[in-house]
Amino acid sequence: MALFRREPSEPAAAAAPVDPLAVVDRSAVPGRLLRSVDAALGSAMRFRSLAAGRAEGPVRDRLVLTSSRVDAGALAVYATARQAAQLDAVASSLDPEAAIAAYKEARRRDASPELIEVHRARFESVQRILNSRDELDGRLELLVARLDATVARAAEVALMSTPDLGAVDTDLADVTDELTALRAGLDAVA
Repeated sequence: MALFRREPSEPAAAAAPVDPLAVVDRSAVPGRLLRSVDAALGSAMRFRSLAAGRAEGPVRDRLVLTSSRVDAGALAVYATARQAAQLDAVASSLDPEAAIAAYKEARRRDASPELIEVHRARFESVQRILNSRDELDGRLELLVARLDATVARAAEVALMSTPDLGAVDTDLADVTDELTALRAGLDAVA
């Protein structure tokens, strides 16, 4: 019976590998952090180029494997920048200028202590969020620089006659772990 017979089909063409960095949407990143995201993506692309430029063999295989960790680091930078965009939205919705003005005005006109305290609490909360944003920017810049330094170190190690990428892997793991911790801290704030 033809209903139960499988027709021979042509073998499926191998799917092209998906570029994990293709998910990056620069429009979702605050302008002040675009340089950090672009630098992280640049590090990943330089590492990929380094791996692709090596002759076939165990060193290249190891570099290709390590390349996925560099990509993970670049994606962690991007994810952190996206979380920063959420933090910016929260900060903006709290109208920092109005919080400062209301607190100053209450103190200036000698309002009731209770009203001054409420405005002070709002002001301090907004300031903590803004300070968190500023700290994030500095830490992200440092972590991107470390990612780029790790890529440079990998290039140096890959040129050796017997490359040992263990230290590079450790550095990449450290940077990625710190980015994860930074994002977890953002979750606590936002």
